[in-house]
Amino acid sequence: MVRQICYCLFFILLSGCSLWKYQADYVETNPRVDTKSRLIDYQDKKVYSFNNGELKFDNLFDGARLNNCIQLNDSTFEIAISPENEPINSSPWYAFRMISQSRDNIWLRMTYKNAKHRYHPKISNDGENWQVVSNDRVTLSNHDSIAIFKITPESDTSWLAAQEIINTEKVRLWCSQQADKKNIKYKEYGKSKLGRPLPVLDICSGKKRGKPIVVILSRQHPPEVTGFFAMQAFVETITETNALTDKFLEQYRVLVFPLLNPDGVDLGHWRHNAGGVDLNRDWGNYKQAEIRQIADYIVTMAKRAGSEVLVGFDFHSTYRDIYYTNSTEPNNDKIAGFKDLWLSSIEKGIEGYKVKEKASGTKPVAVSKSWFHEQLQAVGITYEIGDNTPRDFIKTKGRISAQAMMEILIML
Repeated sequence: MVRQICYCLFFILLSGCSLWKYQADYVETNPRVDTKSRLIDYQDKKVYSFNNGELKFDNLFDGARLNNCIQLNDSTFEIAISPENEPINSSPWYAFRMISQSRDNIWLRMTYKNAKHRYHPKISNDGENWQVVSNDRVTLSNHDSIAIFKITPESDTSWLAAQEIINTEKVRLWCSQQADKKNIKYKEYGKSKLGRPLPVLDICSGKKRGKPIVVILSRQHPPEVTGFFAMQAFVETITETNALTDKFLEQYRVLVFPLLNPDGVDLGHWRHNAGGVDLNRDWGNYKQAEIRQIADYIVTMAKRAGSEVLVGFDFHSTYRDIYYTNSTEPNNDKIAGFKDLWLSSIEKGIEGYKVKEKASGTKPVAVSKSWFHEQLQAVGITYEIGDNTPRDFIKTKGRISAQAMMEILIML
């Protein structure tokens, strides 16, 4: 009886150890941003019907943003776009569906609340394949706070959006496709504020014990779709089957977090999560569930495996292609000089391309690149892609930069 009790206690302790989670340390940042949750305004999900139902607009899908629609005349409709809360970065996301029984021209007058037009409109007949609306069909007025689009429907249903719509369903589909490849496991590491899954791809060949880790992040900010495209190309290059990737994955482990802000993405937010906060100002503060969970998960995976995180890439979008780096690299001989070697290799790998880099922060701020440096003594890089960077070039750049990373890390 005593022996049975001992066995039970042993297995309980063993189970407890296997479930043990480490916590990321708080990081003193300058300046410290208050990332306590704030209220958000939820858009009304509805159908706006005009001309006896011959023309309809709606926001009844994940990723939509359409706050109001009114008819100004027979062919002109005013679309109101407002943010989830304020103050907020001027990234006015819009996405809506138009159902028309006519093929006549339609003018859409887009008005933004306290923001200027940023994203040139894209149109799709199926929600999957997108075309940029030609420049001669877009007019800006009132200091760019109003954009007028001329649309000629080519089918009964059209989607219009600031960028291609990549909502959580599409991210999950991509993750599932990646998980069909060897050496990749797809799972959840937590839940968002509203209960949406937080996905991770764990990429490694063979045993994980002691292998250095590379971390890849994406979609902290919902509209930053071009950064997500670059992340896809980067990861898909790592998961190809060839001599380079085989050798790299024998030596390294990669953790990919493709969707840090699923609530914001599906709610059609301009910038924030469901807590009304810019997640990339909460690293080290951990007031938002998404950042608390990912930070703890990264630290836990490294400590459980007896590994160190060497590099953290965070994929974003802005007005131009640029790399934001830390002004100092970690005191780690194994990774010394990685950032400069990597940027130089990208420049050499793309004919005629000149890398743009901006180093910042002798004191940490509450963004991911600083967190990697302060928390893990790792290289932290914010990988920014321009809003209007050609999609083919995004793929090329993602592929070349992934190949450069693997080649350099193998040599170190």
